Amino acid sequence: MRHPNHLAATLLFAALAAMAATAADAHSKKREAKAHVHGRGTLAIVVEGNTVGLELSVPAHDIVGFEHAPKSAAQKSAVAEAEIKLGSILTLVKVPEAAGCTIAKSAVQMEQDEADASAKSGKHDHSHGHGHSHDHGEGGHAEFKATYELACSDARALTSLAFPYFAAFPKAEALTVTVVTAKGQAQYEVTRTRTQLDLAGAG
Repeated sequence: MRHPNHLAATLLFAALAAMAATAADAHSKKREAKAHVHGRGTLAIVVEGNTVGLELSVPAHDIVGFEHAPKSAAQKSAVAEAEIKLGSILTLVKVPEAAGCTIAKSAVQMEQDEADASAKSGKHDHSHGHGHSHDHGEGGHAEFKATYELACSDARALTSLAFPYFAAFPKAEALTVTVVTAKGQAQYEVTRTRTQLDLAGAG
């Protein structure tokens, strides 16, 4: 028989995986319809008892300013620093102290989209959300993907979130936040000008 905590963690990350697959499918369809949009990422949050799972997916451009594999020493250093910064999720997404959350697990990596035609052709029309396109020259699309598990003393106290994330990454403009709790699923958006999220009705 599985330990209850192990079962909760298994269910938690199964839910995250399902959400990630759905988001990936939607993202793929969006990219077929229009150019890749910089500045926008996604954050999935699943609350299972006092365990909280998170999955963050953001264009590499938002984090390090480029979307090809790092080549120069400066670029490699930028990626390494970004991975360290992203690993400390509780400094990027602030939770109420009353929830008593600590990071139990975290994993961060920069993923290159090898299937992107631009990786071979060296050209791709890139929309930055400002009505203009950008030719990357080489590389294609890349994203930072990070998963986390938080152990909280009282997840019921997760009634709000703040996002210093935007101060940490000046090129980031918005995050679509999906929250899944025992009460159901809800979706929100936080932006550089609206960094507070009220979850009182979600948990």
